[in-house]
Amino acid sequence: MNLSDFVIIVPIKSLDLAKSRLKYHITEKERFNIIINMFLGVLKASKKSLSKEVWIICKDKIFKDICDFFNVRWIEDEGYGLNIILNDLFLDAFKKQLTPIYIPSDLPFITAKNINQAINLSNNGKNFVFSPAFDGKGTNLIISPILSNFSIKLGDNSLIKHTEQVFKLNSSFNYCKEDGLIYDLDTLDGLNLFSKNRPDIIDNLKKDIFQNYAQ
Repeated sequence: MNLSDFVIIVPIKSLDLAKSRLKYHITEKERFNIIINMFLGVLKASKKSLSKEVWIICKDKIFKDICDFFNVRWIEDEGYGLNIILNDLFLDAFKKQLTPIYIPSDLPFITAKNINQAINLSNNGKNFVFSPAFDGKGTNLIISPILSNFSIKLGDNSLIKHTEQVFKLNSSFNYCKEDGLIYDLDTLDGLNLFSKNRPDIIDNLKKDIFQNYAQ
């Protein structure tokens, strides 16, 4: 296997449901812009990375239009639940001899370099790689070797659930703790922290999305 044989899989919730914890603290327009601009950042970093393909799981038409614009695969979210659809797509990737990489859509600081570091840590897709969320409990990136019996279990305390599985599979894993992968934006505390530490990026996320399409 060479470094081109990876596929990045990014799910994104519908605009009505995404970032609901920010709903009463910023305007609706700002919330929509933050959601879409973070997604654009993840998509652009994924496209520039060593990954061969990018697949997007979404429902809203605006995300389908963005997928068409960037020439990436759009997969309709049919509402079966995130873990179910991700596990199905990991199996689909295995069948295509692609090593799957799960990345969430809400990483405001992500770069292609961050993703490439995770790919390098996978030893050409032979080892599992996880990026812990900055709270130490969630999982912000998963790389799974082809045909492993690994099952994605995103949700509360997902990181320990994932690493325990790897131990049971008698496999090895690495943590990738790049800032762009561990810091997700999901809560008001996170928004306030990032607005203080990285105001330029947060201000850019609040811009109308069409200003960020081609940047």
